[in-house]
Amino acid sequence: MIFCLCVFGTVIRLSAEEPTGHIEPYSCIVHVHSEMSSGRYSLPKMTEIAQEYGIDVIFLTDNLTHKIQYGFLPFRHVFWVDHSEKAVLSDSAARYLDVIKKENERQSNVLYVAGVEICPRYYWTGSFLHGDLTCHDHQRNIIALGITDPAVLERIPEVRGVIRAGNMTWIIWTRALLVMGALVILLLLSAPVRLAKRSGFSRREIRKSILVGLAAPVFILFIATEIVGYLRSSFAIYGNKPTPKAEQTVIGFLRNHNVVHYWAHPEASDDHQFKCVPLHNVHGLPLKEVSVGFRARTEPYPHLLRLTTGYTGFGGVYEDRTTLTDPGSLWDVVLEEYVEGMRKDPVWCFGEMLYHYEGQSGKRMDNVETVVWAKDRTENSIMDAIRDGAFYARSNHQGRRISLDRWSVECGGNGVEIRLDISAAAEENIRITLIRGGVVLDEKKGFTPMHYVFRDSGMSKCRDYYRAVINGNGALKVVTNPIFVDAPAESSAEVVRSRL
Repeated sequence: MIFCLCVFGTVIRLSAEEPTGHIEPYSCIVHVHSEMSSGRYSLPKMTEIAQEYGIDVIFLTDNLTHKIQYGFLPFRHVFWVDHSEKAVLSDSAARYLDVIKKENERQSNVLYVAGVEICPRYYWTGSFLHGDLTCHDHQRNIIALGITDPAVLERIPEVRGVIRAGNMTWIIWTRALLVMGALVILLLLSAPVRLAKRSGFSRREIRKSILVGLAAPVFILFIATEIVGYLRSSFAIYGNKPTPKAEQTVIGFLRNHNVVHYWAHPEASDDHQFKCVPLHNVHGLPLKEVSVGFRARTEPYPHLLRLTTGYTGFGGVYEDRTTLTDPGSLWDVVLEEYVEGMRKDPVWCFGEMLYHYEGQSGKRMDNVETVVWAKDRTENSIMDAIRDGAFYARSNHQGRRISLDRWSVECGGNGVEIRLDISAAAEENIRITLIRGGVVLDEKKGFTPMHYVFRDSGMSKCRDYYRAVINGNGALKVVTNPIFVDAPAESSAEVVRSRL
């Protein structure tokens, strides 16, 4: 006899005698920066910290190209300044991956998985002359996980103006154009006097010849370069765009390369004031500081969960108040679209650490975890489990945490049975909120350890999903990923085995 078991967002067919396989929970810290970008620690130092907290896996997400650039009118794509910080492509993608590989070979206690933080697009408003120059959406980021090919890293279509690693031809051309412009100016200033003495022509005639024969063509090249720059999507950083075209382009690229990726901290805002930026030469080396004050501001962007498709998930649990995991939230709207066939892929909730170093705004490396149920602690096994939604997001408080030991939905002739087994190192007061299709189905308060069972006989749709949110005192929280189920047939067995 064949039964229907629905676990981790997938529907699995198995017989009553068929084993489901042994899996283990692995503590994963997602969104971590090392000294290779904006973090403070080397990987060996990070390994020491992770071992103290009992962490199994660290997803490194160093900035791909931490660069903000601004071009000056009237030739934005010829004259520019930029603010740059250390990033993966500041050196090379191959070296970044090699450093991670060597740390994994050096020790076996903590598995490092390579990833990057991507800014799909930022844009400028205002003017530095009026003191209101603002860079928008620089922290509207996508996190890509599990990239092992340096060529893929280098080709991610991140939009940041003129990127040295990706647009060297453009930089060389514009710098050559500037040199030509400078030569024309020098000729106009100095050549007429000398040539007039030697040639017999007047200074006015010589200046006219230089303007017509050299200055005019160079000026036309300036205009042509500017027009081409505006036509290139990689330079489209002036003025807002109503649709997330650049963001969807990045998602499409990552999806085509089978890269797990999610929207980072979509409900967080960011606001920084910069007083000056360095002017760079053709080789990307800083020449001097230019006093161009600007503001970098990113507003929360949860709406992009609805406006984009094909991404793996979003950061739903981090060290801030979040609402996307609440019943009836935008996450539920997106999940309903998947259930109804309007989306091809489900959307998972990640626990996101945003880690740079210990003590930063009270951070500990284990404050937020993504707990993955996998067959073993290998990159392939961990990444496969994440693709299947076999993980949950957890927020901890100074070593206190809630563990989810079982999360299953079993379909039978008498309805659907939901099971949650919850534990903690010490007794914790918790509240379980069970959600079906965005609506609260049941709430229960109690103390750990708790064995929770709920039987739902009211499922009316052909397909639906269940998810749960578990809250404890203070920051303690667990958010499960949804389990999608088909309406049980009357002839189905009532009880089947769970994978957990």
